[in-house]
Amino acid sequence: MEGLNNQESFEDFKNRAKEIFEREGLSENLNSEIEKWHARRQQETDMPGGTIEQRTVFQTELAQIYIAIGKNDSAFDTLEDAWTEADQEGLTDLVKEIENLMRSISQ
Repeated sequence: MEGLNNQESFEDFKNRAKEIFEREGLSENLNSEIEKWHARRQQETDMPGGTIEQRTVFQTELAQIYIAIGKNDSAFDTLEDAWTEADQEGLTDLVKEIENLMRSISQ
């Protein structure tokens, strides 16, 4: 799959999504970009051999995108699910990262 070989880093995508949001609001264009990113990342994390940690990291990235575009309720819901999975798997560093993101939304 050609798209997977030429990947934009998560930080670059998040920054680009934030720029689009600041310029256009929650436009069709932005929704389309997020859906494409989501589908690609979902495909990556659903591949055989994918781990709970990879899926949980994906969820935290999705939540960060939601935060960047002001969808804090969606971010918090996504983080709650990620926290539960990370906690059940004993991924303590990831649990702490998720808790920090949740606190940043609450402030």
